[in-house]
Amino acid sequence: MNIVIHFPIFGNEYKYIYLAAICLAPFPAIVLEPFLKDMKWKVFILYGILTLVLILPFIDSMKREWPWFTMSSLSTTPPEIGFESFHITLGDNHPYAELVRVIREDTPLNTLLVAEKSELYLPALAERGLYAPPTQKGMYPGVNIPTDDLLTIVKRYDPAILSERRQVLNNFYHSNNCITIKESLVRFLAFNRPLAIVVEMPAQMGLSQWLEKNDVGRLIFRDQLFELWVKNSDHEEGIQELCKV
Repeated sequence: MNIVIHFPIFGNEYKYIYLAAICLAPFPAIVLEPFLKDMKWKVFILYGILTLVLILPFIDSMKREWPWFTMSSLSTTPPEIGFESFHITLGDNHPYAELVRVIREDTPLNTLLVAEKSELYLPALAERGLYAPPTQKGMYPGVNIPTDDLLTIVKRYDPAILSERRQVLNNFYHSNNCITIKESLVRFLAFNRPLAIVVEMPAQMGLSQWLEKNDVGRLIFRDQLFELWVKNSDHEEGIQELCKV
């Protein structure tokens, strides 16, 4: 099956091979039963030898390939995770803990999340969709596929769309130009969904001041590292009036 059928996404043939092997497993046992009955206690030795032989390729593979990602290749040290509830939560002392909790609990489920940087996989923690994934410096702990590959190879998004949205993010966070920021904001709100904007402090203090000065949404969270601004989905309200002299 592995020779005849090929799936072009990260060698997923093994999933179907396992399923086929489970379904076919009873048939070799039925065929071998008459021979094994005559072996009596020796059958246990045979089973032991077969087990060792069959497990050797797995041991060799793990020796050569594990770990798939070293600690130095991760975006951050794997955080402490809580499983006390249905949600994946971070330990109270983690810098992102309160931010993702506020996003998850205090924003509507269809909120579009805007964030330029993240050391963790925000969709799993905040349970909200991203306008575009932050540029990834290393593998996110717990996610063994790069975000770009997950979107363009697995989910088949056009790479041009990903690149375009990242440019919109870059303009929003770094242009320092009122008209350009407004244009990016209009692009975000064009999805007609509530918007949540993560502002990194103090690096993006200028953007925070712009949002406050122009009364764009409201601030619902602030700590030493982050601010979270939210705006409802009626994107025409007040936006087109921004930056007019």
